This record gives sequence, structure tokens and C-alpha cells, in this order.
Amino acid sequence: MVDSVAATLKAQFAAVASTEDCYTKGTREDNPDDLVERTGPLLWERQDVSLQTGTQLFHQVLSLLNFLELAATAESYATIDALLSGRCLRIPRVFNTLAHYPKYQTNLTNLFEDDAVDFGTFAHGGSFVGGDDLSTDVAAAWGTIVVGTGGIGGATWNLSVAVTYEDATTGTEAVAVTNGSAEGAVFDIGSKSITALSKLGQKVVGMSSTAGMVAGQTVLINDPLYASLLTDDADSAQDIIYVDPSQAGSFRAGDAVTVRDSGSNENATVLSIDYELGKITLSASLSNSYTTANSAFVYLQSATGIALRPPRQEYHTIYSVQSNTSITLVENLVHSCYVGASAIRLITGITGITTTSGGTTGDDIIARSKIERVPTQ
Repeated sequence: MVDSVAATLKAQFAAVASTEDCYTKGTREDNPDDLVERTGPLLWERQDVSLQTGTQLFHQVLSLLNFLELAATAESYATIDALLSGRCLRIPRVFNTLAHYPKYQTNLTNLFEDDAVDFGTFAHGGSFVGGDDLSTDVAAAWGTIVVGTGGIGGATWNLSVAVTYEDATTGTEAVAVTNGSAEGAVFDIGSKSITALSKLGQKVVGMSSTAGMVAGQTVLINDPLYASLLTDDADSAQDIIYVDPSQAGSFRAGDAVTVRDSGSNENATVLSIDYELGKITLSASLSNSYTTANSAFVYLQSATGIALRPPRQEYHTIYSVQSNTSITLVENLVHSCYVGASAIRLITGITGITTTSGGTTGDDIIARSKIERVPTQ
């Protein structure tokens, strides 16, 4: 909901700026007779103030801010920021700029860039050319390598990327840019796959590779498949499964899903959902039985076709690392996650890029922050 409001505000703010330009030309230049002194400021001055401060836009979000205040109070949080942080959420920077800060005169804590920032560029055989910094109110970002003009040639280009993490430590991240990749192809920096069911309410995240991860680093848990634990056993020959209502909103009728526990798994299609009860009706009866004792859960078979449903994301700090087995977080997971999800180490900047091996003359890349969620895609 916050993402959608942020996207709408951003678009409307751009429209307001355009409207102000039109108003300036139309009223000041073409209709000079309108520039008359009445009580108070000139008509055009009053209009300018209204447009420039975004008064109309601000009133549109007051109801949402009031709702978030009520939600924070109901969950024993002192502020909206505490509520969002307690849920391990990162929020679009534009929401803070256009909605939260104008009312409260304080900034939200966990923000992500909603406009891509280019940290720099690198061409095969050349040197890294530094670019822009993150906005001052954004602590860290999801870093990526984006393929430049002309794509990548016949050899995979292996890069060593020197980064600074959110905890101010530094390190190098290996990124393999696959041969034949087209212009605009994106490769994550510092992303590790989650390889085992990791349950909400717990701190342990199963990962078969933890190279480079250390205590104190911040990570973004990114799950585009919406793994959700079943809340009741599901017997074979029944076509209904139950998840917590707070998790049910991720699913839609027609979704291709997999139901799984430690003993069995099968594919199914969602027929309908009762979101208040967390009741998911499948288009056909189950072939196997699934039990909560065996950690039964359901998840999407593929993220394809769900652009209007951004991935579940949680912002966490690593407490400890068990090498090539798991990471333990400071706070509990708010959602479950499984294979297909990832943990991305967040960075504040990139200080250099070099070639480890491969690549061909003419290959070039851009080091760029990733817009974490785009609800209007």
C-alpha cells in the first residue's frame, strides 16, 4: 500500500511541476490582466505556493498516515517509523519525502532509492570511472551490474567489484556477466541463494553458500515466490489448504503453486481464496497429505507474470554465520522463505571494478543501484 501511494505521489508530483510551468506561461505571460492585487498576495503567487508545496498531494495521503498511526498504536509501536522497522520493511524514499516528512518533520529510517543511482562504469581493458552517490537519507542499496551498449561478447566476463557495506566494512564481490547477455541485462552484487525452508518467527536462514557474509552486515531477504506455512494439516483428496491470513494476500486465483512438506510435494492451481480466513481452494484435490508437523507450506512455482505483486522483502542484520549452512539474523523473520529467495548484502558504494578473467574488447557495464520494488510495473 505504501509503495503504491509512493508511486502515485511521484507521478502526481511530476504532473504538478508540469502544471506549474503551464500556469506560469498561461497566467503570467498570456493573461497579464489576471496579475492584479487583491486582498493578500497576488492570485498567481497564491497558486504558486499551493503548487510548490504540494498541498493538494499532501492532503491525499493524510488518511493513509492516520491509518498507519492507528496500526502503530494497535501494535504497541510509538511511531510509524517504529512500526515499519519492526516489520523489517524498507520504504521508497519518495514516500518519506512527499508524505511522511512534511507531516512529522522526521525521516523514516529504512529507505530505498526509488530512482536508480549509477555508481560508475567500467569497460573491458579500461579503468573504473566513478559516478554518483546514494541520497543522503538512504543508508544502503541493492547493488547490480547492468550490461552496457552492445551487450556482452563470446566470453563470460568475470568481475571483481570493490564495495563498501552498510556497516562501513569493505570487501570484494565476484560477479560473472554471462557471455551473450543483451544490453540492459542485470546481475546482482552480493546476492546469495536461500536453499532451505526458513520459517517466519525464526532467525535462521538456510544457505549452502555464505561466502563473504559476516556478522553486522545488513541483508535484504527477497522472496518472489511467497513461501507460506500451512496453519492446518491438509489431507489427500481434499482441495482446501489454510495459511495465516496475513500471508494469504500474496496469492491470487489462477496461481500455479507447489504444496510441499518434508515427505511429499505436488503442483496445483489456485481456484479461489478467502483472504479473511486464509483459506485457499485448489482447482483439484490433493494427491498427498501434508502436515504442519512436517513443516507443510505452499509457494508459487514461478515469479513470471506477477509484476503487479512485488516480492516479499525484509531488511535484517546478520547476527552470526555458520559457514555454508546458514546465517542467523538479529530479528525474527516476518515471512517464511524457500528456494527461489535470496539474501542480498546491501552496499553504500563501489570504489572499483577490475577484470578477473574473460570478457572481450567492447564489453562495458554500469554499476547501478536497484529499485527494490516497483508496484506500477
